[in-house]
Formats: sequence, structure tokens, C-alpha cells
Amino acid sequence: MLAAYCNQTATHQALTGSNNRDEPVYGPEHPIQCRKRRKTQEILTADRRRVTTEVLYHLNAPVTEGDLLDDRRVQWVSEWVTLEGDTIGWRAAT
Repeated sequence: MLAAYCNQTATHQALTGSNNRDEPVYGPEHPIQCRKRRKTQEILTADRRRVTTEVLYHLNAPVTEGDLLDDRRVQWVSEWVTLEGDTIGWRAAT
């Protein structure tokens, strides 16, 4: 449903864990279809922290908090759901 809207590409690296120094370890880069919007906003995360983000991504593939999009850490992810409960996309802020 979002395929025509997601006409840009970002590089995605999934968070795979952490090393022995508790530094994040990421998987290989791969392109992901998206729509990027430069937008500075303050977001309240699930653990009640206020985070200032600069880029909002509209995606048709799932990402999770902690992943990298264009070498920026994903700080917030929200699912787009239809009235029937079907997921049509995701929004992520970095």
C-alpha cells in the first residue's frame, strides 16, 4: 500500500547484540525502501523518556529501536495499522 509513497532508499543495519564491552553490534547494510522527512520533534518513548529526533522515516518493512538507518540510531518505531487491524507500514524516528 505504501510502495508508491516509499520512493526513496535508506541503508538499514539491524542490531544483532552487543560485544564484550557492551557496545552495539550491527548486521550487514542493506537498502530499504522508505520516505524520509526532515522533521525535528520531541517524542515520548515507551519507557517515558523525552527524545529529540531529526528525521522521520515512513517504511514498508519493519525496523526496531536500536537499528541503524542511514548510520543514525532508531529511537522510536510506530506501526501503521488499518481499521481491520492489518499492518500497512512503520514510522521510525532517528
